[in-house]
Amino acid sequence: MRGKRGIRGWLLALGLASVCWADPVSVDRLQRALRVMAEGTLTEADIVKALRDEGAAFRLTPELERDLRSAGATDTILQTIRAVAPPPVAPPPRTPPKTPPPKTPEPEPKSAPPSAPALPAGPIALESLVQALRSGADQVDLTLRVETQGVAFPYDAAAHSALTAAGAGPRLLTSSAALSLRSPGFGGDFEALEALVRARVDANDLLAELRRNPLGFPVTVTSLEDLRKAGGSPELEQGLVDIALSSNQDPLSLELLEAALTVRYAPTRLSRAVQAWGVAFAPTAESQGALRAAGASPELLDGIVARWLASSTEPLSLDEVLGLWELGASDAVLIETLGRRGASFPVSDENAALLNKPELNDALRQAILAAALENQGFQRMPARQAEDYDPFAASGRFDLRIHVDKVEEIYIVGDLILRKALDGAPSSNAGSEYSQAIPRQGIVDGSFEVQQMDGRGKIAVMAKPSAENGYLFKARVYDEKGAADRYHLRLTWRTR
Repeated sequence: MRGKRGIRGWLLALGLASVCWADPVSVDRLQRALRVMAEGTLTEADIVKALRDEGAAFRLTPELERDLRSAGATDTILQTIRAVAPPPVAPPPRTPPKTPPPKTPEPEPKSAPPSAPALPAGPIALESLVQALRSGADQVDLTLRVETQGVAFPYDAAAHSALTAAGAGPRLLTSSAALSLRSPGFGGDFEALEALVRARVDANDLLAELRRNPLGFPVTVTSLEDLRKAGGSPELEQGLVDIALSSNQDPLSLELLEAALTVRYAPTRLSRAVQAWGVAFAPTAESQGALRAAGASPELLDGIVARWLASSTEPLSLDEVLGLWELGASDAVLIETLGRRGASFPVSDENAALLNKPELNDALRQAILAAALENQGFQRMPARQAEDYDPFAASGRFDLRIHVDKVEEIYIVGDLILRKALDGAPSSNAGSEYSQAIPRQGIVDGSFEVQQMDGRGKIAVMAKPSAENGYLFKARVYDEKGAADRYHLRLTWRTR
């Protein structure tokens, strides 16, 4: 980095140092300074300061302006020369004629053109800046004042429109916008950010300020597209996603993940954010398809499923269970999740039939239905395999033996009994067993029979296993006398 002593030395060497007795800058001294600026030792600001402090010893002509531009003079340097050049030389006085001219009335003095209003000291208000522009103030001077004094207004869409309508040039817009970041009015809202982008504020300056203020808008594919149309850079888009992910302490939205994938955010960091914060959406076929279309890897998709399953405690809906299964979640993971979170959906004939897909194995089907029934207050009751157990036999038997007090509702799913006391004390097992689980298909039509072998009350069969109800058995036991009684219900069937 060039130090202050180095700059001073060059200025002195070139005769440009700002001292009170220095002569105005000549063309020769200026050309030498431009050569040094081209080498990178001096800056435009150094030359402009010297010209403003010492003045110029010449006025620009078209030929001289061309020469200076060829030597590297910028618009700002040339405008400064015009501002500090000596006044034009007055023509020599005319020799009065021998015969005095006739006296003519003296013309009335012309009024001077209105001057631009003076700007007060300190940060400049928007109204003052707009008024100065409309009054014809020099924009180079205004820009220097803005860069020296700062501004006292947030640069939002209204400020951008007002300054543009008043004729502000790109440099003045950019300086006003960049310095407005120091104003306490900047709160990180989208409209203000879009206006700053239109004013070409450096992306690094914007991101530095946004990291100090919470984002006032969601980072989505749409918001990034709008910023891109306003002139935003890829660096700004990446930075906004990084701020949204790193400052977030809530589960990540689907829209934020899509935005991160769209700007090619680092996959490893995105996976870490998913594991840290979780996701705020159920990983369904639709949501996973949207992420896959945005560029998500299989590893990221699997991580989203695992994190969502681990983070939520809400019971799963039937759509969520089937969606996760179709997305490739393992049976073991789904069964563990169902045992921990449960399921919430009515065990209707339609839903039970939907779960009777051949690809859905017995254990997972049974776990889904059991979780839904347990969520409704049913409890599991184990049954043992009988001595003649044979899952491949052409006929099967299920002996339900149970102690019932008043009213009990019973479901049998495969080899699992689920019961719920609707009235009276909960029932208890009295030795239920089966020669094979109730099949999920292949029961010969009309072969399923129910016999009440024991019990003083009534047993009402509510549903026999069929393709229409997903091969569920449902019954209700009514024991109207006091204390519990033992009931024995025998179910038999033939298979194809």
